[in-house]
Amino acid sequence: MTPRQRRFVAEYLIDPNASQAFVRAGYSRKHARRSAWRLMHIPAVRAGIEAGQQELAAAFRVSAERVIAEYVSVAFASVTDFLDIAEDGSVRLDLEKAPPEKRGAVADVRTEEHQSPDGGRSRILRLKLAPKMRALDALSRHLGLFAPRATVTLTRTLKNDGVAERDLAAELREARERVASWDSRFAEED
Repeated sequence: MTPRQRRFVAEYLIDPNASQAFVRAGYSRKHARRSAWRLMHIPAVRAGIEAGQQELAAAFRVSAERVIAEYVSVAFASVTDFLDIAEDGSVRLDLEKAPPEKRGAVADVRTEEHQSPDGGRSRILRLKLAPKMRALDALSRHLGLFAPRATVTLTRTLKNDGVAERDLAAELREARERVASWDSRFAEED
């Protein structure tokens, strides 16, 4: 890698926005998005980013198991995990009641003091959990819980007058091949 490519890798590891890392590494702002995309596809740069990400993961003890455990914590937490409901029906927030593996789902806890017109005071405690659906979606995608969507196969057919219709599947394959060849052309550039 060139010195500027190494700087790009270092900047990308700080903030994984390729365009911004590209500019901070000393490259021109002009066409930063497209140029950063090309730079990201240079094998040595990609390898540098992956090695840096692995070093960061090791330094902070981040593993797939730990990330999945956090998703599970959020996905299967319920507000009832944090409530103590007395026999008289009164409800009290009890953060210690929740199992430790569910506490990571708490996004926010706030206390609000209110004074009523008659001079009385009340306190409202608000508990906000992290978005459950995002965690469920991420888990289901990671674990492949749902069948992939059906793919459509396009074939060439002839119209009544014998003229062939467009073969969209072939056009799509050709477009993919053209894009794949772009990577090899830009790999030699700095």
